[in-house]
Amino acid sequence: MNKPLLIRFLAHPDVVADFSAEQWSLFVRQADGSALWPYAIAVLKQYQLIDQVPEHLRWRVEAAANVAASHHLSMEWEIGCLSAALREVHASLVLLKGAAYLAARLPYSDARLYGDVDILVPEDKLAVITAALQRHGWLFEQKDEYDQRFYREWSHELPPMRNAYRFTNLDMHFTIFPRKGRYQPNPELLLREKRASGLASEVYTLCSEDMVLHCATHQFGDGEFDRGLRNLVDLRGLLQTYAGKQDFWERLLERAQLLGLQEPLYLALSALQSILNHELPEVIQDHVRRWLQQSWRHQVVAKCFKLATTPQHPSCLGVTTRLARFVLYLRGHHLRLPLHLLVPHLVRKSYLQWTNGKQREEQEFQG
Repeated sequence: MNKPLLIRFLAHPDVVADFSAEQWSLFVRQADGSALWPYAIAVLKQYQLIDQVPEHLRWRVEAAANVAASHHLSMEWEIGCLSAALREVHASLVLLKGAAYLAARLPYSDARLYGDVDILVPEDKLAVITAALQRHGWLFEQKDEYDQRFYREWSHELPPMRNAYRFTNLDMHFTIFPRKGRYQPNPELLLREKRASGLASEVYTLCSEDMVLHCATHQFGDGEFDRGLRNLVDLRGLLQTYAGKQDFWERLLERAQLLGLQEPLYLALSALQSILNHELPEVIQDHVRRWLQQSWRHQVVAKCFKLATTPQHPSCLGVTTRLARFVLYLRGHHLRLPLHLLVPHLVRKSYLQWTNGKQREEQEFQG
């Protein structure tokens, strides 16, 4: 089976030289559905391939560049607003995910699309920081008692916050994986090694090794794949930026062991090799191979991730992909909650989805 056009491009950008007009249209739709079209444009420009874009798609190039620039400016503004709010209570702003990639000035960060702002906060300062944010217009989304308990006792973050003036979203984490989950990275260790971003005073990111581990854990410890390919591109960008630093790989493996995140790291490195043809040092390849050979379960999960990490477009979502995503959806939930909590939680979610669906049907019928 041929690889999707977008994956072929991400591994070898020069393949676009052989795209037909029909393939170009499909490639743009695959990239757009995966939130990677602005990124693809930046890569095309870097490799001096932008002239390959057919005339009838040139307007998409300018439009995507404008959207990416708007996202970039909006995220920088939000970071500044958050920094000002936390400065009032003498707290540092520690950014995660996309906001951290922007602050760290990773390659193509100006061509990335951004959504929520994610931050990491010491758990003992949650109340003080929450009060400061509320004074600056960030309010919690309305959640029922069950959801409040889910977030505060079982999850790794507080309920989402939304700014009343700009309608931007904020996720405030107190660790990077649910407290009831299989992985239990110590957030104090993460915060202890934070690094100044250079974007502004008192704005930090995790250290380079922990940024890689968090990116890997976010993608390979979860069961959501709408942005799976973009997350893998983010991970590759992190390695391209930091892997050349002295002793990086040794420190990465040590941090993975210290934080208990070896499994998502090895799954991530395996996916980078098999999906994006990303080259790893031979010694790291040996580590990945040995880890995969330890268990048939490791090999099955790695294969499922390879099938599931594909463009978010109907041309790429066949039966095997959907089956792999379903298996990983169940795995992701099981990683995040033990069975005695997971089963009632899923039953409740299914019941609420069914009742909400019935209510919508009745309203539409009455209307």
